[in-house]
Amino acid sequence: MGPMNQPVIAVAAAAVPGWLLAAHLLGVLGYAGGILTVSRMLGTVGSLPQESRAGAASAARRAYLLFLLPMGVLMVGSGLWLLIGDPGGQGYMKQAAFHVKLTLVAVLMIVEHLMVIRPLKALSKGGGAPPDPAAAATAHALCLLLVAGILGALFLMR
Repeated sequence: MGPMNQPVIAVAAAAVPGWLLAAHLLGVLGYAGGILTVSRMLGTVGSLPQESRAGAASAARRAYLLFLLPMGVLMVGSGLWLLIGDPGGQGYMKQAAFHVKLTLVAVLMIVEHLMVIRPLKALSKGGGAPPDPAAAATAHALCLLLVAGILGALFLMR
């Protein structure tokens, strides 16, 4: 980032309330931790015997509904509020790292839904094939990679 962009970003950052940034950070950290936990639980469900699989999948789905989903709503809601509250699009929309982060978050949410939540929903209702532990490990590794990419976009591309 060149010296010409710094005053613009400083003006935009000064207009953002600290509690809103804290809420967004809490949502991001909670969502990232929830993704890693629920994807790990999915791998454990795949290795359980048939009679206990539905109960374990139901517990993992409850963890999703009671923790991961509210953290995702907090993350997206506060992120949209930060974006809408940006005066004239001067702070975020001019940063390349913001666009990388936004794209990675969208990909992360889609991948997380397709590879983790849909199988958990089917298993908790008693249907669906058990997930392959390798597939759950792949989902876990992909979520870790995407979270690392988001952190890289935040800290390395300044």
